[in-house]
Amino acid sequence: MEKVIYPLSHLQFNQQIPGVTLEILNHSHILTFDNGEFITKEGGHLNHLYFIIKGRAKVVATQDNGKRIILQFLAVDDLIGDLTVIRAEDEIKDVIAMGQTICLGIPIKIVEEMLITNNDFLFYLSHYIGTKLLLRMDHFKEQQTQEVKVRLAKLLIEIAVNDEYHEKHTEIAEYLGVSYRHFMHTFKQLKDEGMVEKKSNHYMINQEKIKTFLESV
Repeated sequence: MEKVIYPLSHLQFNQQIPGVTLEILNHSHILTFDNGEFITKEGGHLNHLYFIIKGRAKVVATQDNGKRIILQFLAVDDLIGDLTVIRAEDEIKDVIAMGQTICLGIPIKIVEEMLITNNDFLFYLSHYIGTKLLLRMDHFKEQQTQEVKVRLAKLLIEIAVNDEYHEKHTEIAEYLGVSYRHFMHTFKQLKDEGMVEKKSNHYMINQEKIKTFLESV
């Protein structure tokens, strides 16, 4: 992880977030995470409220039986640590960078002293969390109404980094709510149709072919 005081960074945070003033930005950091690096770690402490400026990340939880499951994929403008800030959850989850991921990090002390009492910021945070809940509901609705091939094709476009797919098949099968066997059968269909190509240690996706397929269904 590379950590730079915000005013010294060449990156500018252009998103307009109620309550986030220049004074708060001057106390904040730009943090750069490499592929596979933990942004937050289960059992650790939340040091910042993160806003993703560039890249993607995934939220992963460990079940009581030790099984790891993907709960959500995050992208630009998403927050990390929002549920902890409002004390809706006591333990943070693993959030892992997918490709190089750059975040604005507002120290928790600054959030507690200067942001959490700001009504405009609280409304923004509530709206964000509500929207995230609706997106998760849509995810579960699609599990019931769309065939796996369509959902997998959409997901590959969403989570590929520079058109590369690196995720574990078992975790993606779990995320899609299908058996590993069903997932592999569907994944082979996409390969056979040229939407996915195997490389040495990853897969390349063909966005043009995937989008053409999605437009036809």
